Amino acid sequence: MHSSVVAAVVVLVVATFGFALAPGDAGGSAAAAATAVPGQTPAPHLRLLEQTPYLGPDGVFSMRLAVDSPPAGAQIVFRQHADVASSGRDRFTETLAGDDLGRLDRTIRVAFDQLPADASGTRAASFPIAADRVPPFGGLQLSGPGVYPLSVTLETADGADVDRFTTYIVIFPADDDPDAAWLTAGVVVPARAAPALQPGGEVRIPQAERDRVEGIVRAVAAHPESPVTLVATPEFLAALADSDDEDSVRAVGDATDLVVGTYVDLQLGAWLDEGLRDELTRQFMAGASTLGDVSGRDPDVGSWLVDPSTTPSALDWLAAAGVSRLAVPADRLAELGGGGRFGTMAPFEIEAPGGARLRALAGEPGLAAHLGGDDPVLDAHHTVADLAMLYFQEPGIPRAVGLLLPDVGVDAAYLDALLAALGPGAVPTAGTPPRRAVRGASLPGAIDATPVATGERDQVGATDSTLVRTLTPGDPGDLGTYPTQLSFAEASLAGYRSMLPPSELGRMVPLEQLVLVSGARSLDARGRQDYLDATVAQVDAAAASLTLPPQPRITVTEETVELTLIIDNAAEYPLQAELTLTSDKLDFPDGATQVVTLQPGSNRIPVDVSSRSSGAFPITVTLEAPDGSIAIASTRFTVRSTAVSGIGLVLSIGAGVFLLLWWVRHFRSTRAKPGLVRADERARVAGDPA
Repeated sequence: MHSSVVAAVVVLVVATFGFALAPGDAGGSAAAAATAVPGQTPAPHLRLLEQTPYLGPDGVFSMRLAVDSPPAGAQIVFRQHADVASSGRDRFTETLAGDDLGRLDRTIRVAFDQLPADASGTRAASFPIAADRVPPFGGLQLSGPGVYPLSVTLETADGADVDRFTTYIVIFPADDDPDAAWLTAGVVVPARAAPALQPGGEVRIPQAERDRVEGIVRAVAAHPESPVTLVATPEFLAALADSDDEDSVRAVGDATDLVVGTYVDLQLGAWLDEGLRDELTRQFMAGASTLGDVSGRDPDVGSWLVDPSTTPSALDWLAAAGVSRLAVPADRLAELGGGGRFGTMAPFEIEAPGGARLRALAGEPGLAAHLGGDDPVLDAHHTVADLAMLYFQEPGIPRAVGLLLPDVGVDAAYLDALLAALGPGAVPTAGTPPRRAVRGASLPGAIDATPVATGERDQVGATDSTLVRTLTPGDPGDLGTYPTQLSFAEASLAGYRSMLPPSELGRMVPLEQLVLVSGARSLDARGRQDYLDATVAQVDAAAASLTLPPQPRITVTEETVELTLIIDNAAEYPLQAELTLTSDKLDFPDGATQVVTLQPGSNRIPVDVSSRSSGAFPITVTLEAPDGSIAIASTRFTVRSTAVSGIGLVLSIGAGVFLLLWWVRHFRSTRAKPGLVRADERARVAGDPA
């Protein structure tokens, strides 16, 4: 009876759709390797464009295919194999390459030209699914929930393999299955890139980097129902938004957990080892501000993606900065000792050396390993099938797993297919509604929605304690002489800030950005120095715009006089400077030091000078940044004083009167009388001793 039903179905399918069905078929050989030769027709290539991510116990499994340069009379052969969920992930991994797929349950062969085509030329194939009966019209009879390999082969008219791939039909239990529970995948998507800002101040985005990051941003923005954690470089994302993709960037902010990072990607451990904590804080604040501006909302300051430079000691700094959740690659976790149950793939805690504890989710390395093939949509569905394998390991326990995508190699088509499969829109409308056993979430969503893993019970049977794991040392990196050069550049920048009036402080922004960008991990020592040198050069140029031309020879005829100093400002904006006057013989009643604001052009600065005596006296004039960190200019000129002070005048008159009185008295006392003189003279001449 059963054989007659199958025969009737085969006849009906062949007559109506051109399908040929058989209970089993060993399939052809492996796909032949065909290489396109320039100037010739490209080799035939079979690609997956879309498929049903998962089904309930019944429904319709659909897929869309594209074939590049199909051979004449081409056929598509679908071979469905037995469930591998019960055999474990190792067995699943063996099937990914299309070899040793296990028991072949059904083969469906159809002429390529007879598959329904849309306007773009892509082909569609659909298969009714049933578990308890033979499905009609070329359907598939699957035994129940599980993961079923499906080999899709492009063959020539005579049955030779041309190209093939292996995908999977995922069947979840019915929605009312009491044994079903969620497996939450915390999806972390890096969109990091090298700095767009160049040392010369221009913004340059290589086309390959633009395409890569724009593709990720747009794919994430297209699936607001599928939240992910996006780890983007704030500096690059801002440059992208300023260029031509502002709408997509803002859409990401509405739909995504946008993680705050440093302004550019840094070697966190190395910065902390060098004591650059204040500089790190500035990087972190600049990153938060920039992400907030480009996304239009507050970014997530509580999550962090652990990279090789995140050392255990860095966790204390992160905790102090407000980070409470970590995404951790599995290879950065120390092995568990003494048992403990981590096989449930639940969140756990990591304890920092200073005692802070942060909740964490481990990345499952096998999930990210599916990327990198030549068919990104197929890679995405391999990832979904692998998540289903994890679900079927312990389907009755709520769990979470980290899907930490790599920094490079994430194709926009992969991300688009993955997020579509993990979002609520993936639930099929035909057949029995399946349990949405695997779902995507942001890192906070995955951690907060899943019970924390616990260790073993103690000897007296107390309640399980929270599982605490340890972060391995990692590789903090080496900054070389960068910290010293950074300190010098920041001192120059501080001096320039003190030279700017409040209305001109906006001129600091591009220079501060150069200093921030200089720390990017993608730069080598020469590249970092180029940014710092460019910063210092601009500060030096601003300082050099202030000059003290030769001052005229000045004659002071009064005790206190107002002199006029000339200071030129060649800049196009006002600058402030500290003016200092120094002289051994001159005084400055209003002070020898003052901060002056110098407008563009020639500035005449009045200075009160007091002379203590007459004569020629040198004056030294110096200009510095108001904070004293930059010596700007210096000159020396002479002031000739002919003025006499009031005290000097009194002393001079007194001295004159005294001399006059002395002279008069002396004249009177020494004036000889005529008689006496003659008598004395006569006595001397006569020899009289009297």
